[in-house]
Amino acid sequence: MFLRKIIPQDKAYFDLFRKLAGSVREVGEAFTRCADGRTSIAAVAEELTKIEHEADTITHELLRRMETTFVTPFDREDIHLLADRLDEIVDTAEDVIRMAAVYRIERLTRPAGEMARLLGRACAEVADAVVALPAMGPVLKATKAVRSTETAGDALYYEALGELFADAHEPLEVIKWKDVINQLEDALDACEHVAGTLEGVALKHG
Repeated sequence: MFLRKIIPQDKAYFDLFRKLAGSVREVGEAFTRCADGRTSIAAVAEELTKIEHEADTITHELLRRMETTFVTPFDREDIHLLADRLDEIVDTAEDVIRMAAVYRIERLTRPAGEMARLLGRACAEVADAVVALPAMGPVLKATKAVRSTETAGDALYYEALGELFADAHEPLEVIKWKDVINQLEDALDACEHVAGTLEGVALKHG
């Protein structure tokens, strides 16, 4: 901690984290457009494949830089964890769309669409939190918003499942929509994981 105060830090870390946050924001925007019916699932799948490749490249650059830097802005294990968890959001979101495409889903149902909108909001809030680094006050304000959105997502998740099993759906329809809803919940959870990581960094270095 003392070394970080007297030795110049590599500011490129924050630039790379902001780029990775930009990938997360792009994912959220794609889900919002899909939920609103402005972009097809097939188009979102193609877009997310590109975003996922870009996020992987940025993540690898972050980890490579950590291997060659003596003093880092915060603990190395936290840098590694934050990079992995930001990348996890992109990967998990891509899994949602890939699954929908495999199931030949062309449009999200109302509950799935509402969850997709919440995921779009959570991605934007995660990006805001990362961009705020290293100002821990704004970071914590943004992570609080992420947790609030994820809590709303939990409520909607159970509502979506309840609606799915309450109506007379074909068994295959139940299976595929249950899988998509579960994946959307996983993506929202991935956003909360980033919030938790950032809060841990704030407690250590704030």
